[in-house]
Amino acid sequence: MAKAVARTLDFDGLRPASPFLTPVHARWRARLRDFVDQHIAPELKQWDAAGTFPDSLYLDAANAGLLGMGFPEDCGGTGPVDLYHRILFAEEFFRLGSSVVFADLATHWIAL
Repeated sequence: MAKAVARTLDFDGLRPASPFLTPVHARWRARLRDFVDQHIAPELKQWDAAGTFPDSLYLDAANAGLLGMGFPEDCGGTGPVDLYHRILFAEEFFRLGSSVVFADLATHWIAL
């Protein structure tokens, strides 16, 4: 009898193709995913247990160009973005269950 192979859920494979997403959006998603995988995923369990994360993550996100999304370039932002950039930001941060990190890193959107 063949041994059953466990399959992982393919997050990207479940998402239907959208005519609204462009190659610019694909690059944005890749940039976000890279940041989350490098800077958040390795520490997320420890941060959840501690109920906090280091302030240096704000600087890392700023250096990666993630905190200025949609704000004017002369203020250090990326310039105009559309709704899909924000949706992709949320999807990538929630992918690992990092909703607290997302909320804290996106607080400036509310404040400004």
